[in-house]
Amino acid sequence: MFEGNPEYGVDLHPIDFAGVARACGMAGFTVDDPARVEAVLGEAFRHPGPALVEAVVDPNEPAMPGHVTMDQAWHFAKALVRGEKYRKDILKTVLEDTVREVV
Repeated sequence: MFEGNPEYGVDLHPIDFAGVARACGMAGFTVDDPARVEAVLGEAFRHPGPALVEAVVDPNEPAMPGHVTMDQAWHFAKALVRGEKYRKDILKTVLEDTVREVV
């Protein structure tokens, strides 16, 4: 989106990445509640050795930095107009995030 082009990707079948990590002999953690991020990351950092943290996120949250420049916003808008597949859902998420920040 930073260049004004729609995102491209693939939908993966449900994969338990934390489970795969554990099956390979390393620690695996999953966080799907924003209120638990700090606790889960704390567990992962306290673990001696490598650890994988699987974070379940909103698929309609645009890949944007915390502070967006006008240039980035312009490219984001162009990407939406050029055919971003889930543009309505993404716009809804952006508006909800903006309202949540204001309130």
